[in-house]
Amino acid sequence: MGYSEVWCQLCGVGFNIGRLRTPEEVRDPPALSSQLLLDFERYTRNARNNAMHRCDQVVDGVEGCTILKHTLPGRPYEEEEHIPGPECTDGSGYHGHRISLQEMHGCCTFQCLIPKTDDWHSQDDDQEFERRGQYYLSGPSDHMPSTDMHDPGTFPERHDSDTPLVSEEDVNRRAMPFHTACFEVFKRASLHRTGGIDIHGLVGWFRLEADHIRWYRSPRSEAVRRGQNQWWYHNKGDEHLAANPCFVPGLQDILRKTYTKNPVPDDDWERSVTGTDALAPFHGNGKDRLAVLPCELRLQILGELESPDTGNLCLASPAFRNLPQSIFRSILLRTRPWLWEAWCTLPYSFWATTTSSFLEVQNERFSEAYNAFNDAADALLEDDDIDLTDSQEQGILSLKVQAAEAHDGMDAWQKDVDVDALPPAQTDWRGIFIETESRQAEILGLANRKRIWTDCEAILDQIEKYWREGAIQPATEWPESEWTDTESGSESGSELESESENDSQSESAQSPRSSDEGSNEGSDA
Repeated sequence: MGYSEVWCQLCGVGFNIGRLRTPEEVRDPPALSSQLLLDFERYTRNARNNAMHRCDQVVDGVEGCTILKHTLPGRPYEEEEHIPGPECTDGSGYHGHRISLQEMHGCCTFQCLIPKTDDWHSQDDDQEFERRGQYYLSGPSDHMPSTDMHDPGTFPERHDSDTPLVSEEDVNRRAMPFHTACFEVFKRASLHRTGGIDIHGLVGWFRLEADHIRWYRSPRSEAVRRGQNQWWYHNKGDEHLAANPCFVPGLQDILRKTYTKNPVPDDDWERSVTGTDALAPFHGNGKDRLAVLPCELRLQILGELESPDTGNLCLASPAFRNLPQSIFRSILLRTRPWLWEAWCTLPYSFWATTTSSFLEVQNERFSEAYNAFNDAADALLEDDDIDLTDSQEQGILSLKVQAAEAHDGMDAWQKDVDVDALPPAQTDWRGIFIETESRQAEILGLANRKRIWTDCEAILDQIEKYWREGAIQPATEWPESEWTDTESGSESGSELESESENDSQSESAQSPRSSDEGSNEGSDA
C-alpha cells in the first residue's frame, strides 16, 4: 500500500510535522530548555524524513537555500538538511522564519481514546471521564507510523496498553488518535455546547465517520486540505496549523497586559453589567459619523453583527470603542467562545503540557540517578571498613525507601495546569477585544484555536444528530467500584456530566450564548 499518513481526528492535521531550521539557528544555535531542544530535534528530523515536497532550487548565498550534510556516528553515509531561504517553497517542513519553536510546542504529540476491556481497573492519574465511562486515554506518543507499518508506541504506558490499535480494521476496537492540545479544545467546545464533556458521543461519532469518505466530507479549512497528502505538505502561509492552541505566547502577553491590579469597585462594575453607564452620550472629534447614533442603536447594531464584523466596526469607530467594559465582555462571550479564558476555568490536562520524548528523557535521568544512589547506598552499607552507627544505617535505609517510593510514584508529579482565567472586574475587556481582533492573524496559536474550535463545533453538530437519530446509544456506566473515590464520597453520574463537576469550570452551558444580554455569567475566577 505504501506510506500513508494518519491525521488528527479532531483537527485534520498530521502528527509528523517538520520544521526547517533558519540560517541563524545553524550559525548560532539557540539556548533552549531541554523540552524545546527535544522538539527542535524532532521537527528537524521529521523534515528530513519527509520524502516529498522538496525544494528544487537550492542556491548558495544569503538570500537562497543551502544544504547541510551531516555524517552521523556509525553511519557510512551523509544525511542532508535543507536550510531554507526567505522565499523557499520546500514543503517538507514549516519554515523557522515563519513559526517559532515555542509556538509549535506539542504539535507532534498525540493520545488515543481506547475502549475498555473487561479487566480494566482505574489508576490514580485517570481523569473523571476515564473512571466513569467506557473509554480511557493511552499514553502520549510523538511519532505516528504509516498505516502499513505498525501501531504507534507510547510513553509512559497506561493501563498496560503501549501500542494503541490505530490501524485496526474493526472500528469497534480501533483507537481514536488526536493531538493532546486538540482534545483540550474539544473538551471546552463540548462544555460550552452541553455543559458536559461528551466522550461517549465523540467516540460514537468517530466509529460512525471513521471511513475515509465521510471523514473527507467533514468541514475542514482549505489550509488543512492543502496539507493532506501522502506526506504532510507544509505550505507557506499555513504555519498556524502547527501552532499550539492552548499555550499561545502572543495571547498570554495580551492577557497579562489587560489584567488590572486594582479591581473596579463592585458598584461601578454592577452599573457596567446592567448597562446603565452605556447610556452616557459619546462626544467624539466630529470625524466619526457613527457618533451621532444613540447608544441604544449602537448596542442593537452590535447585537446583530457576527465576528469579525463586530471587531472591524469597533476598530473603525471610536464611538463603538467607547462602550462600557460589560458590553465588550458580552460580545467576546457571544462571538468568540474559543477565547475560553473569559468563561471557563477547567484546567489543562497534564498530558497537554508535555511530550512523550520529554517524559521518557526525564524518566531515564531519574532512573539513572535513582540507580546511582541505590548502588552508592548499598556499597556504603556493605563496606566492612566503614563503621556506621545504628542511626546512620537506619538513615540510609530510610533514604532508600523514600527514593524507591519517589521512583514508583513518578505519576504523582503529573499535575494539571490552571487556565489564565479572566476575573470579570479586573479585566480590560475592551483591550482584549481590540487586541485579539487586530492581532488574530499574527498570533498563530489564536488562529489555530479558532480553526480547531470550528471543527469541534461541526463534530458536535454531528454528535447531536446521531444522538437524536439513535445511532449513538447511551453507555452503560462502568462499575462504581472501579472509579468511586471512597475518601471523598463522590457519587455516580453520567459520562456526559462527568467533567462538569462544579460551576467553577463553566457556570452555565448557555452562559456564553446569553451573554449578549449583559448577564454576568462565566468564570467566577
